[in-house]
Amino acid sequence: MSELDNKEEIQKYQGYNIQGSLLKARMLYIHVNYGVASVKQVLETLPQEAKEILTKSIYIGEWYPITVLMLLDQAISKILAPDNDKIYEELGAFSAGVNLSGAYEPLTRKNIHEFLELTALLHKTYQDFGDAQYLRLANNAALVQFLYPILPPEKFC
Repeated sequence: MSELDNKEEIQKYQGYNIQGSLLKARMLYIHVNYGVASVKQVLETLPQEAKEILTKSIYIGEWYPITVLMLLDQAISKILAPDNDKIYEELGAFSAGVNLSGAYEPLTRKNIHEFLELTALLHKTYQDFGDAQYLRLANNAALVQFLYPILPPEKFC
């Protein structure tokens, strides 16, 4: 049974929202790596509510339920990459690449401490739940800590 196959799991994350930019990055990932036919194939496997959200205009600054992202990720994994144990990492890396290029790109090219501090600062830009903090421990050590009232899904990237 997948993580979201029962209503209890969906209910658990009610009120957790992510920015549309994360959904747009996932859709772009499918299109770039598998083609437009695969976008349609993945969308067809989703519950109606998720499909309706993903087939309308997705606005990068709008909030969307995290469950839509979770369902989309699961569909990508199941339909397009069933034998790829690293698919969730690939989705997260692709999304970070898309979302951190553009306006934030100059900030990612400095030193690692500035990038990690930026990660904590941008946390609320991409999700409306939990908190993040950056602690510099030494010149070559740091801690970025994410604090959630309810842990997000294990495969949330």
